[in-house]
Amino acid sequence: MIFNKKSFKARECTLCGRFLTKKDYCQTKSLFFPDGYTPICRSCLSEIVVDQEGDWSIVDLICQWADVPFRPDDFTKIYKANPSEAMGLYLDMFSAAEYERISWKEYFEKWKEAIQEGNEREIHEVFNQKELDDLRARFGSSYAPAELYQLQGFYKGIEESYGFPDVIAEDNAKKMAKISFEIDRAIANGEPIDKLITAYNKLQLQAGFTSDNARDMNSFESVSELALFYEKIGWEKKFHNNELNDVVDVTMKNIQAYNTRLWNNESTIVDQVEERIQQKKNIEKVRLIENFGLEGDAHGGNWHRQVSLLSYEKVRAFEEKGISVEDGAFGENLLVEGFDFKNLPVGTRFRCGEVLLEMTQIGKECHSHCEIYQAVGDCIMPREGVFARVLHGGMIQIGDELEIVPSSDSDSK
Repeated sequence: MIFNKKSFKARECTLCGRFLTKKDYCQTKSLFFPDGYTPICRSCLSEIVVDQEGDWSIVDLICQWADVPFRPDDFTKIYKANPSEAMGLYLDMFSAAEYERISWKEYFEKWKEAIQEGNEREIHEVFNQKELDDLRARFGSSYAPAELYQLQGFYKGIEESYGFPDVIAEDNAKKMAKISFEIDRAIANGEPIDKLITAYNKLQLQAGFTSDNARDMNSFESVSELALFYEKIGWEKKFHNNELNDVVDVTMKNIQAYNTRLWNNESTIVDQVEERIQQKKNIEKVRLIENFGLEGDAHGGNWHRQVSLLSYEKVRAFEEKGISVEDGAFGENLLVEGFDFKNLPVGTRFRCGEVLLEMTQIGKECHSHCEIYQAVGDCIMPREGVFARVLHGGMIQIGDELEIVPSSDSDSK
């Protein structure tokens, strides 16, 4: 599907509020962003992922939001190599025209089919081969795809900061990118970096890639860019003029930002999360897929948190605080009566009919409080909820009995 995309040179990030140029945003083919770029800047997106320690469920949510496939193996490689820019680099990987028709949903459906048929390797060949060939021609053939994207990210950063007036500057940028990569790799492996740092600093000075020579990214290169800037912020000075914000200033700014998002019909990551929570509803029965999770669940995948479980008694006790919660309000997949999950050891196995689960994690860190926490100052999922992986799939439904598998039986499975 081809969109009539609006063009822009600079605009405000809906999360951090900074006025940034197009290069600071990630490209997207999502129907919700007709100008072809995410409303949240690449720095903020990567920061969200770093704050969540690379949590796949958050990455998958961002991928759905940007409408790009979520491939855990590929993201993990990029995240390990360069966590501070991982989300932006990963989204860049799918911005090529070859991926025009590969949406998050289409890839997810194909991935589920491949998992069920045992052919998941077949769908991993989605890299843009031409782009990879170009990157190998620039940096060499000894790098893995994720490493090539890391090199390219550093290379492009130098180009945008200093420009390449000649081929010598371009060649120096390639060499600096490679040395920077080797420094990161040496640090990760606990190897000495003194010689690499010396070579890096020497090349940086020779090439003139210093702060004194950097472009002023806040300057305007044309009258049209200046006009775009004032169209965005208004021609009059803002009410706030370098004074400390008081509660009134903060409230006015929040209202202004909220009205702007309403006017532009924009949404934030928080909106997406809240919408997903509100959409969770009780279902009579569901299929659990081996080494994936619940059929159709966005958090399913080849990782350790495929299914979330919560004690029914803990939810009822929580309601004594004066708030009524629906089943699934805490994001749990399975609400089970008769278990105090947090006091069971990791590795405990549960059987429900033909389904076999193995507990992999107790609780989770909550970086951004949910609506329930905002209402009553507490949420039980981070401390009472547990996670499991599916060792054997099958159907389960309301009323089925879940039982702990004795260690002697589970060892023989």
